Amino acid sequence: MLEQIRAAEETLAACFAADDYLAFTSLFTPRVLRDEFGVTSPGETPAHSVRYVLLREEIVTVSEAQTHTDGRVSADVVFGFAGERMRARDVFVETGGRLLLDEVIELPLAAAPAATPGPVDEVTLQNLAVLGFAPGDVPGIVSVATLGATIGMQPGRAVALVLGQFDYEICGTGQRCFVPAPVRATWSVAPANGARIDPATGLLTIDPATPSGSVFTVRAAVEGGRHVVETEVHVSTPEANPLVGYWQEEAQLSCGSGTEVTPALPITELVFASDGTFAVTWTPFESYVDYWGTYTVDVARGTLELVVSGGNDIPPDVDGHGRFALDATGRLILSELWLGTTPRMGSDPAHCGHRFVR
Repeated sequence: MLEQIRAAEETLAACFAADDYLAFTSLFTPRVLRDEFGVTSPGETPAHSVRYVLLREEIVTVSEAQTHTDGRVSADVVFGFAGERMRARDVFVETGGRLLLDEVIELPLAAAPAATPGPVDEVTLQNLAVLGFAPGDVPGIVSVATLGATIGMQPGRAVALVLGQFDYEICGTGQRCFVPAPVRATWSVAPANGARIDPATGLLTIDPATPSGSVFTVRAAVEGGRHVVETEVHVSTPEANPLVGYWQEEAQLSCGSGTEVTPALPITELVFASDGTFAVTWTPFESYVDYWGTYTVDVARGTLELVVSGGNDIPPDVDGHGRFALDATGRLILSELWLGTTPRMGSDPAHCGHRFVR
């Protein structure tokens, strides 16, 4: 039994190292897919960050195999991921002649680096980007949106900044994922007034009194300054800009009567970033966006102005000047404004508004 478990562990590590997400997730039971990935089937995009304890780049030891009364088998496993050694009790179920991982019990082996991370290769160095995680979360592979060259925060909030790379294969075809990288960096933020950052951990905190509209530049000096990664942090509040976030179209509003019409192909992503940029995408795929630009919102007057600056498929009938409102349930109503006839479905009539939900 020990050799069977060892073979199953090596297969897990090999699929992960090969960035074969479908094969990797096929080695877990539905229970693990649901509880750890937030999905129901192998290959689906993770609904949230995946714990490091499930990710194996190297199997170090497999020992103390055991058969349980419920028919499951388990072993003590020491493995490596992102420069760290970890230990877990892995519990497997035999299904169709192979072992599927059914439970992972983390054991008290210090998750300290096995060694100081070595020099980063030049390709990885140039592709490094910054992503924020909730303080206390263990950074892991996570599906991310197509828009986000900057980071948006609210006053009084904190975020753990992590260096990594964007990947278009590990989370499945057409999905964009962020993969943390084991690199040494020293963090700083400017200006210092209104925000502070831990130079070793990258924990960034915005002061409660920092006004909406403030902009900070965060720098990560990698390997003693061999390479510097920068990103902007834009501070906003829901009161100053209630549009910030991701919206999905539910209905369109006909001209004149305002009657709701079901769109033939709804806009999947209308994104308002806190840096004043927006993006519209009917069918997201990897980093694809239909069109993008800048926006100006006047909360007091309830007006919204969109200025298109580029795109891959810009509808010719976009009318970016109009009004916005949030109804009692928090839905976004855009009126006297049209985001364009659905690309590749030009027979759809133009309307004069939209209704979106977060």
